[in-house]
Amino acid sequence: MEQSIFFHRSSVRWAVFELWRSNDAGATFSAPSLVTTEGHFHYDQRMAVDAKGTIYISYMDNETARPRSVTRLRLARSRDEGRTFSVETVTTQRVSDKPELAASADGVHIGDRLRIESRAHSRLL
Repeated sequence: MEQSIFFHRSSVRWAVFELWRSNDAGATFSAPSLVTTEGHFHYDQRMAVDAKGTIYISYMDNETARPRSVTRLRLARSRDEGRTFSVETVTTQRVSDKPELAASADGVHIGDRLRIESRAHSRLL
């Protein structure tokens, strides 16, 4: 993954969440990989890559497509340079706007105005 560049976005009214990868300093990009295929409205995406090359993308979505459904803070993880992702729900409790994401040697950390959630070795600290 040396010198890789990643670009992500939501398209089709924020219901499709995609990631592109470049291994030549942005001269060309791969076909998009789907981060999630749930079809829910995604927003406030953040991306971080740790020293091992694991890609983390946090985002907010709604549990269903219905208005006023539960807002979730989600975390997508890829260990294969963005080819595939696993997604988990971090929390549905008191989710604030615009969470930030950071990856470090001891895990991935998501903070918002209300609290900080830390995930290290796939468990909540």
